[in-house]
Amino acid sequence: MTGTNVIDHIAIPLISCCGVLGNFLNVVVFTSRIVFSEEARRSKKWPNHSSYIRISIERSLLICLTSWAMSNFLICIMAIPKASEDANRFWFEEKNFTFYYALYSTAMLNMLSRLSVLLATLIVLCHYCCICWSDLAAIIVHPRYLSAATLTLFFICVLGHVPDFLTQQSHRWNNTNGTKWSTIVPKESGASKQESKQLAYKLAWSTIGFFIPLVILCFCFVLITKQLRTCSISKSTRTKKATRRALIAAIVLALMIAILATPSEVLDLVDLLICDHEYSLAFRFSLSLANLANTVQFSFNSLFCLIIDVNHRRSSIQLLRTCQRKSLGKESETEKMRNKPTEL
Repeated sequence: MTGTNVIDHIAIPLISCCGVLGNFLNVVVFTSRIVFSEEARRSKKWPNHSSYIRISIERSLLICLTSWAMSNFLICIMAIPKASEDANRFWFEEKNFTFYYALYSTAMLNMLSRLSVLLATLIVLCHYCCICWSDLAAIIVHPRYLSAATLTLFFICVLGHVPDFLTQQSHRWNNTNGTKWSTIVPKESGASKQESKQLAYKLAWSTIGFFIPLVILCFCFVLITKQLRTCSISKSTRTKKATRRALIAAIVLALMIAILATPSEVLDLVDLLICDHEYSLAFRFSLSLANLANTVQFSFNSLFCLIIDVNHRRSSIQLLRTCQRKSLGKESETEKMRNKPTEL
């Protein structure tokens, strides 16, 4: 087994399984916190108006974080079947899950990856608004506006990746012995024209969905750093802690995207520029390593919230303890029923 096969069929699916568990936990915890914050907002038992604003901003951020965790969760699920996928297989006897996965999985993963990066940028922008524009944060970081922004990003990614879903098509063939086979081939059009269109499309989406968000993350990092220096002189300890958390979030997200996602982005563009895919096994191995780094990024996003957010860490521990108590309670009830003497 070559190094490429080890990465594609063992390492990526294993890391994806860890990402599925972590991101699912994040989705459950964030959703429960959204419900709790909504109940707190409607109860009208806040000590002052600033507490109401804080709950509203927290709920807005939780909406973005839930969408982000859900996109990472779906990416990790989509990457798990890579363990059984044969990259050189183009003929299928039946139109089953394997066939449709080979046909649409790349487009689906591209769409979800773009959505995850854009949502991460939106989260950092919200932190930036709360730290640097604290007076306008209650207006800008509002649950209604952020829900609309999240849905807008989702529809932009879906509509923008429609060409990705149409780059390949299936053909049905009759064999000499009467069996029918389906094959996946690129859409027929002018070869050079199609390649130039794909390259222009890929460059446009790489700029809009990756490089511009990366620049925005670095820009927020610089401005939050300046604000942190101001806070160290004039602001309270609570403000300093919030600014430091936002700064750490911007740094970690920018570094993860720059270090783990950039190689995959660059190699995908090189893959389009070079038509001959048989020229080097080293390039295929580099692509596998880049995909592995990308998978690590989406899986590590589940740990990111646990490391940065103290409340999220407490809620996750509390949820796990509750599940453990319920499972132990069910086991004890089952044991009691077994040991209970039967009446004759």
